[in-house]
Amino acid sequence: MNLKIVPFVAIPLILIAGHSEQQPIQTLLTQAQLPVVAAPQPSTQIQPPASPTTETQRLYLAGRRVSFVPPAGFTAMTPEEIALKFPQGTNQPQPVYANKRRTVSVAITFSQAQISPEQLPELKNFLPKFLELAVPGIKWITQGFTVINKVRWIQLDFISKAIDTNIHNDAYFTSFDGKMLGFNFNSTVEQYDAVKTELRKSRDSIIIR
Repeated sequence: MNLKIVPFVAIPLILIAGHSEQQPIQTLLTQAQLPVVAAPQPSTQIQPPASPTTETQRLYLAGRRVSFVPPAGFTAMTPEEIALKFPQGTNQPQPVYANKRRTVSVAITFSQAQISPEQLPELKNFLPKFLELAVPGIKWITQGFTVINKVRWIQLDFISKAIDTNIHNDAYFTSFDGKMLGFNFNSTVEQYDAVKTELRKSRDSIIIR
């Protein structure tokens, strides 16, 4: 059976890689080339574990230091599916879990951009500007901070345009081991009200140790 995979907007999480010293967020953003194609990082952090089999199964990443519970029925997308859903010219997240039709997903990115917890306010101010350049026609819903299981995250909630539909992106960014970690809970706008509760349960399950 051929499945139609709706191309989503992949949030450009990898701003710049290979810095030995922490730099101001503005420097990172201005040095980043738009768009940026994100190749899979050579790290065990981005290797997806086995797909979940039950709603309560917790998935572990980054040496079991990052974990979350995906919505029921979500499975790991293949590299080919990720490349199609997050087209070239954007940063491709690793890993991604999605529903059977691949129209609702949780995309995770372990960026190489060096971000400290103290830099999160600066990052929160600059990421919207960065995204407005990378995502034409973006419609903002929320720009702010939230706390998930005692960890402070930037929340950017917005609508973006795909080829033949609109996408609701509820994205979160924080500092993990001195680098940027991002979760993007996204769905077609038409489906969002039906899946919002499950996506938020998944968001609230994120634990960083």
